[in-house]
Amino acid sequence: MPQKEHPMKSEWLTTASTLSKALPYLQRYDGATVVIKFGGHAMGSDAAMESFARDVVLMQQVGVNPVIVHGGGPMINDMLKRLDIQSDFVDGKRVTDAATMEVVEMVLSGRVNKRIVQAINAQGGRAVGLSGKDASLMTCDVADPKLGLVGKPRDIDPTVLNTLFEADMIPVIAPLGSGDAGETFNINGDTVAGAIAAALKADRLLLLTDVSGVKNAEGEILTELSPDTIKQLTASGVIAGGMIPKTETALEAILSNKVKKGDVIVIRYEGPKGGPGMREMLSPTSAVMGKGLGKEVALITDGRFSGGSHGFVVGHITPEAADGGAIALVENGDVITIDAVTRQISVNVSEEEMAKRRAAWTPSKPQFDSGWLQIYRRNVGPLTKGAVLVDPQ
Repeated sequence: MPQKEHPMKSEWLTTASTLSKALPYLQRYDGATVVIKFGGHAMGSDAAMESFARDVVLMQQVGVNPVIVHGGGPMINDMLKRLDIQSDFVDGKRVTDAATMEVVEMVLSGRVNKRIVQAINAQGGRAVGLSGKDASLMTCDVADPKLGLVGKPRDIDPTVLNTLFEADMIPVIAPLGSGDAGETFNINGDTVAGAIAAALKADRLLLLTDVSGVKNAEGEILTELSPDTIKQLTASGVIAGGMIPKTETALEAILSNKVKKGDVIVIRYEGPKGGPGMREMLSPTSAVMGKGLGKEVALITDGRFSGGSHGFVVGHITPEAADGGAIALVENGDVITIDAVTRQISVNVSEEEMAKRRAAWTPSKPQFDSGWLQIYRRNVGPLTKGAVLVDPQ
């Protein structure tokens, strides 16, 4: 007679299967920084908040450094309505006068921020609430005089965020900033998330909302957007309202760098010793592809790539930078030639100049002074021999 499967056992098997499939992705983002914009509309019910908080805590437990930047538009609208204060919008951004600013700060820093902090802490995390005004995190300029006290991030000092990472705490940031004269600015949450992500050199920027996505004129959801498409859809009015700052943030994240056609990107100190551990280069290659430069820009590294990387990329360069290889001596402006046919890479710098650079080169300070990674860094062999540990004897 067949035995009936216990429901709890079935749940365990399902969970084990899910974790097994997710393991490669968890390993990929170990140590990564992920900035999450949690929109006011996306907060929804208490159940939605609980689910979000649980996911954030899980991200941290598997080695990711999450940073939460929240909105709060619906809550601000509700409070302004109760106080009978009129609120207007221009291009999806709130016009903020002095009276509105008091309400905005009260709702964002007081109500919304603490609700998210409490939800994360209730799931076993350690969240800390702050705004861009704290620890000089964000200094702003006036975004547009017609918007009133609406700011545009000018300077980001992520020191306080890095301190929280070291203490295994999760920053929850209200989108407020300070001006040079000490005034308080309201800042669009999507804009803040993009600025924070850029300052931290985050591996991922996620914009969470209850909207299904960006749609074309026919109402179809677009799964991919190029910079030109964003500009066209915004100019034609297809992208409108609150979706404008979201797409602007994504566009800025793509276009803010200075990489252009014909450049060779050099990423070093990512080899077995320099990493150590050799995280894969999926994020930088994805950024190049997202900018549409996959065929015009090359990337070389002493680190590694995965099967998910695309474009003209060369990895596993040896000797690695941490060992004083040539990749450690390359400087901005050097002409690098990559010949895929002959499988040769050369830098157009004289032997005399390279000798001067080598004499002036000093090893970088190790990221780890103790523990297993320090032991690995000290005893790992070169990539040409498999990057395996060698007998210290």
